[in-house]
Amino acid sequence: MRKNINKLATLVMTSALAASMSFGAFAVEVPATGATGESTEGQPAQETTQDYSVGEYGKEIQIPKSVTTDINNPTSAPYTAFNLTVGKGSVAKAKQILKTDKVTKDGDAFEVYAGTDEQLATIRVSAADFRNGYDSFANGIYKDHFTVSVPITEFKNAGVYAFTLKEVKGSYSGVIYDESTYDMFVFVENVFKQDGTLDHLQIASVIVANSDGVKIGGGKLTNDTATGIKNNFGYEGTEEDPIPDGDTTHDITIGKKVAGNTANLSDKFTFVVSVKPKTGITVDGTDVDKTVASENQEFTLTYAEPKTVDETTVTSEKIKANGGTHEITIKNGEFAKINGLTDAYEVTVYEVEAGKDGYKTDYDYKNGKNATSVTGSLDKTNEATTDDNVVVTVSADEATLGITNTRENTIPTGVAMDVAPYALMVALAGGAAATFLRKKESFED
Repeated sequence: MRKNINKLATLVMTSALAASMSFGAFAVEVPATGATGESTEGQPAQETTQDYSVGEYGKEIQIPKSVTTDINNPTSAPYTAFNLTVGKGSVAKAKQILKTDKVTKDGDAFEVYAGTDEQLATIRVSAADFRNGYDSFANGIYKDHFTVSVPITEFKNAGVYAFTLKEVKGSYSGVIYDESTYDMFVFVENVFKQDGTLDHLQIASVIVANSDGVKIGGGKLTNDTATGIKNNFGYEGTEEDPIPDGDTTHDITIGKKVAGNTANLSDKFTFVVSVKPKTGITVDGTDVDKTVASENQEFTLTYAEPKTVDETTVTSEKIKANGGTHEITIKNGEFAKINGLTDAYEVTVYEVEAGKDGYKTDYDYKNGKNATSVTGSLDKTNEATTDDNVVVTVSADEATLGITNTRENTIPTGVAMDVAPYALMVALAGGAAATFLRKKESFED
């Protein structure tokens, strides 16, 4: 821990020295949070003519944001934005992390101060908004970033100013939020004229660290060495290091079985699949931090057999939770799969051929590998109605929905008894005719 604290203090001073040259103004988008991190409308940032630049002597930094998913359960990025709140820091905590009462530079000692309300009012934080895409994706990890903009306007003296950063705990289904409080240090230095008189103040460096002094963001705009703020979206960890309650995204396998003594095992059937948020929850609300599910959330639908799309063979596609329908052609022994589901969504499946061509159509649903079966019939109608749909919510891994088409050809017992006397009469008449013909032939001979 001492090594990390010393490294942080070194980072502050090194960045301060390197920042003796002035930075031009950065163009900053409208922040998704207010100056103190309070949520605004929760919609993607829009271009504006209002000036949110940090000014010639301010500083803009990026804080990496990563969302880890279950690599064995292909999961799309959560369709939500992550926000930060900014608060006033503690001088005692700052000195503890910096391991010093005063920061020195060129023989001068700089006081450590708690940030003020006036300074807070000027600090802007742009959300890590995965609704607008993301920076990169690899090995199940989606990466984006926060942007923190700190103008010089309300800093009146050189020194180190302490603030806090904390991620807003949202409500988006499947996401485990970071509940840590981080420390942000704004290093303000004097810039002198050639004659030795004070010319202006400038922000030399902004660094965000955790309580152990490990750098989270800032220092350099590239943030190559910053660990960033991390979230989980269905990642369960490893056997050696499991994540409690990490299993938040799930999959469902939809299979087909054909049975019966007159069934054709080569017959193909069409499933129509759709996904949408459950009723009664906040969907794409104006407050992103209270939104539970989104109609724009994507899932991976893997086909039972490859399709040709634009002369390209594909085995899967991304589908949205907007209730749109997707057809799957399937036959005996085949299955399709939907990955990345959470319990805030419902999956609707109906079969176009249910109850047709002499088949009886039933389903068997298990919400997880060892769950109890829920069974029912899809024979009521052949339309896409609530009567013949099966609607399920998936809240465990390895959920299964098996749909069986059965066609049997048996003779009812009552029918056999009804026709037996007539069959016997026909047999006797036939026997008598045969005897008569044989006697006639014998007489003629």
